[in-house]
Amino acid sequence: METTGTPNAHPVMQLDNLVRQFDTRRGKITAVDNVSLALNKGDILCLVGESGSGKTTVARMAAGLLKPTSGTVRFEGNDINAMSKAQFKEYRTSVQIVHQDP
Repeated sequence: METTGTPNAHPVMQLDNLVRQFDTRRGKITAVDNVSLALNKGDILCLVGESGSGKTTVARMAAGLLKPTSGTVRFEGNDINAMSKAQFKEYRTSVQIVHQDP
């Protein structure tokens, strides 16, 4: 991944070993398996892939709209899934998903 932010900076957002599974009638489906990345201030991330490849699931976990089965999402060093309601509300004002409309 090529970054546009400050080299060697501490990441503003970090995804560590994210896994997300969904229960179905046929058993568990792994939608995201071991995704890790770090974003520095000023970085822009585009998730590209085929339909059903987990792009939206990764974005929803990063935005805090979906909890990972395992792994962590950190914003400014803090695990978003361990934030208080007030901290999480503030986080949600800083992080948004922008969907492409073809």
